[in-house]
Amino acid sequence: MPRYERFRVWHTAREVVREVQLTAAEFGDCGGGLANQLRRAAISIASNIAEGSEKNSDAELRRYFAIARGSCAEATAQVTIAYDMGLVNEERFAALTDRLDHVGRMLSAFITRLESG
Repeated sequence: MPRYERFRVWHTAREVVREVQLTAAEFGDCGGGLANQLRRAAISIASNIAEGSEKNSDAELRRYFAIARGSCAEATAQVTIAYDMGLVNEERFAALTDRLDHVGRMLSAFITRLESG
């Protein structure tokens, strides 16, 4: 089993990817490039967790988890923009931003634990 599969945050990030895919699929032609950008940001969260977990040092793991945390912020901004454009209803907006916030907090806690050694 790859190391990243042991991390609860990776499994939660996978759930975010599924939720984002369902949401972005509803944008239709109105979403333009926003749907693809949102998908890429969500995928980047899970991908950076996986990539960082296979690095040889805690410093590299922290760096990749920080990148994943940045992708959470990017995806949150994109969901907010989609909501502002009327592409996402209030319920989906609240659920997605809550889930992204949860993943971001999980990543922050992990980074803090690594820093305190």
